[in-house]
Amino acid sequence: MEKDISKTLHTFIKDFYSHREDLTIEITKKIKHKSNFYNIHIKVCLKPTDGLYATINKGIDRTALMNEIRGYFKIDWSNCMISYEVI
Repeated sequence: MEKDISKTLHTFIKDFYSHREDLTIEITKKIKHKSNFYNIHIKVCLKPTDGLYATINKGIDRTALMNEIRGYFKIDWSNCMISYEVI
């Protein structure tokens, strides 16, 4: 079985989005076919004064984040799911 890197992934994502203070990152690990599967859920907090333009710009580019994770941790879409919601 592989080593659990949930905390390392959390730190990596926090550093990747170090310019963003409006993010809450939740990572859960499941064991799937004798390997770890990571579910990364990012919550983007909006201010009451944010409009539609700010809501669109505060979105997360899941592909860019996955490419960075793949480059450092050798984790692919088969081992990781990235989702986000704007709240």
